[in-house]
Amino acid sequence: MKSIDKFTQKFFDKSIHSAIASSYLSGLFEMEGRFSLESVARQHNISYEKVHHFISDSLSWDEQEMNNRRLTFLNQHKFTKTKSDGVLALDDTQFIKYGKHTDGVSWQHCGNTGRNENCLTVVTSHYADSHKNFPCHASTYYSGEETKLELAISKVDSFFALGLDCGCITFDSWYLTKSVVRAVEKHHKLFVSVPKVNRVFSYRGKRLDARSLVTASSTTGVCYDKKVTVKDMGRYRLIIQDGQMFLSNDFSSSADEVIAKYRARWIIDENYRKMKDKLNLEGFQMRKPASILRHFYLVFLAFTFFVWAKVKNIFSRICTFAIEKVSDLCQTIRNLSIFQRAKMRINDLLSLLQLKPNFQV
Repeated sequence: MKSIDKFTQKFFDKSIHSAIASSYLSGLFEMEGRFSLESVARQHNISYEKVHHFISDSLSWDEQEMNNRRLTFLNQHKFTKTKSDGVLALDDTQFIKYGKHTDGVSWQHCGNTGRNENCLTVVTSHYADSHKNFPCHASTYYSGEETKLELAISKVDSFFALGLDCGCITFDSWYLTKSVVRAVEKHHKLFVSVPKVNRVFSYRGKRLDARSLVTASSTTGVCYDKKVTVKDMGRYRLIIQDGQMFLSNDFSSSADEVIAKYRARWIIDENYRKMKDKLNLEGFQMRKPASILRHFYLVFLAFTFFVWAKVKNIFSRICTFAIEKVSDLCQTIRNLSIFQRAKMRINDLLSLLQLKPNFQV
């Protein structure tokens, strides 16, 4: 598809790589829940060996460099540029795997189910503002190597190293540690997190019973907003409203504004669900770290094409409806694929579909 071809050419040095990447992205859009390297090769008339080499050969192209180009590309255009009032969210997502041969898969907590599962954990960062959002960086977590906290810190550093901007960084209670907070403050940025109720706080030299304040807030509707001292970290702002706690270094915004910054990450959870459901984020069949990360970054590239197509109205001349959701774009590309095949000679179409001539149903 020409629009995807032109898009992928921006991020790869070699034409063979951009061509296969274009086919890969088309496959991600077209094959909801049915993605495989074999289907990409068959549907786009390229050899399976080329597709497999593209995704598995660690020396063929640099996935980190491709992803950096993607983020730089977004930041160079006024409609997709990061803003100082945007939010960078740090999080992790899990992929349940039933086998034991994929690198990084182990028995660990799975946020999707709320219990321990045999799964792969990926630490990610995602940017969002009032007009757009897109995934930034990802790293697979391997037990015994870098910790998830170290991976999260590297996502913050990588974001600002590319000249990207945001006003606030959000993360859940698991990442609310001294090391992550110091990494945020090193870049002179605000943060908002949600501490656990058993966290140790002190107010005016006395230990604060946060649990009772949470209970009182949920029943009375009273908002508690004070500067507190957090053990081993320093003085921060504690907000308790409607039974929820928020901790931040933002002392100037209203309580509602601070809470709104944290809740901006909810759209990010929704979009990771869409990437899993619609763009085959968890449909990887690879076992090696570089190959898995390449698949993630190609899905990120597919999501970026959605953002770009939406902003630039790429399909406005051929679609009778506006593309507002990822599912809209997936359906449009599937329809275009059907249209292109319908223009083929009948014998060529039967061969592509692996059907015999003169078959009867």
